[in-house]
Amino acid sequence: MYQKLWKPEAEGPEIVFDEAHQVMNWHLSAGSHGISKTVLEYRFDFERCIPPQDIVSPHPFDQQPPGQRFFSRSARMARVSDQSHHRQLDSTLGYLEHPKRWRFTHGCKARVLEGRLYLSRSHHITGPNMSAWSFLGIIDNLGLPVCNHLHTYTMCGENLLARSAFVNDTGSALPELRFIVMMGFPDGAHNCFSETRSCQICFTDYVVTFKASEAEDLFSFELVTYHGLGTCQTPYEREWRFLHEKVRTGIENRSERRYGVSQPGDVWKRWQQSEAQPDNQITKTSSWVSFDQML
Repeated sequence: MYQKLWKPEAEGPEIVFDEAHQVMNWHLSAGSHGISKTVLEYRFDFERCIPPQDIVSPHPFDQQPPGQRFFSRSARMARVSDQSHHRQLDSTLGYLEHPKRWRFTHGCKARVLEGRLYLSRSHHITGPNMSAWSFLGIIDNLGLPVCNHLHTYTMCGENLLARSAFVNDTGSALPELRFIVMMGFPDGAHNCFSETRSCQICFTDYVVTFKASEAEDLFSFELVTYHGLGTCQTPYEREWRFLHEKVRTGIENRSERRYGVSQPGDVWKRWQQSEAQPDNQITKTSSWVSFDQML
């Protein structure tokens, strides 16, 4: 079955321990061993003309094209050729159906701060002015991941009965988005809502921003997540273990995350403080540990 080009097609890069470990080895050895942090970084953006009647169709983020670096040369050429054909068809049919232009931007940055690896992922979606319910329906169908325990489910549209408002085996919905759906924008928000929160299980903080501009006739949604991955020298380290913890198992450990070595919001604060500091400085006490030594 033909999948429309504006809809996601492949999941973004999964963080595996081998990659994170080798990135830290690169940092600790001043580039003598391991791989650069750029292997974890990406950015891609695109625009799509989406027919109004197509907005309700599911388009989960786990099928989003993650960028050219994930394709071989032959696969990339075949993909470009196929997209060119369907893009012409979409454009012709789209204009006949009064399409709406949407812009999608996804990116990821990596930093090593005080011997620990941090990631920041960003998702920015801009679309035409419409009801908050309709716009959040798009966000709901995208299923943008915050972490393994939180997703951007908004309880809109066809997912209304399928999603649980409480934590379940597939993760829970963001309370900020459910609040807008049920209550509208908070008093004094003037069609702009922004919150900084934390996952209760892993070392992930996030900022979610939702704006409605009548003057520009646009809706805008932005989700930025900040992940503390630790030293990445062993998969049994607290940060890494909690990141990949199952939802129900993680509930038992969330007090250790919240009241242990890191408080909610600390990951976000550490990232913001690093904005004015040189990135990837090598500490004098750093020592490289091979993967064989770790096992």
